[in-house]
Amino acid sequence: MPYLDWGTVMRQMLQQMKALRSVDKEHAHTMQDELCKECILFALAHARKLSNLQIFLDEICDLSRLISVQKTVSGVLMLHIADLSTIFSRHRLEKFFNDTASFICRHRNIDPGLSEDSEINFWKGFKGLLTRIDKEGSEINPDSFFVASEKCIELLDSPLNTRNTNLASMKWTEALECMSLASTAWIVKVAQVSDSWLVTRG
Repeated sequence: MPYLDWGTVMRQMLQQMKALRSVDKEHAHTMQDELCKECILFALAHARKLSNLQIFLDEICDLSRLISVQKTVSGVLMLHIADLSTIFSRHRLEKFFNDTASFICRHRNIDPGLSEDSEINFWKGFKGLLTRIDKEGSEINPDSFFVASEKCIELLDSPLNTRNTNLASMKWTEALECMSLASTAWIVKVAQVSDSWLVTRG
């Protein structure tokens, strides 16, 4: 790869695509989404060797940036949290995971459509992370991520109580596959909290 400040290149490309969409919304939308996706995938693929791309990803994975960036960008980051685990420190990875959970909760009432897509991306990405931790025998303790995921578990709708049963089923399928990889201690704790909640509500 040529020697460039690739972090600055990525920032400029995202800014230019944002400006392009404001000028020609109808025709720029699809192209912008695809280019945004490719920018993030490029950064994920090369960040382990290029510190300026690490800085770029660190910036864009902050909660304030997740709120302001395009839906495609936040979606790709959530889907590829397993790749971020090879780039970020454990502490930084946990912060990003907590931020994504907060991002989803924040948008549940503001933009239900965005929240629905984000929830699916969140659970798919979480499953990928857990699979990598399990296969590679990582020192990362997944329990801290499960604790953060509890915010999103509370958002899961019953397929019987929602209009879009297919979407609700998709979310539950991904979430349950994640929970199947949880520790017994976490499952017991969540079960106890659920029982307590039912008693107080009953």
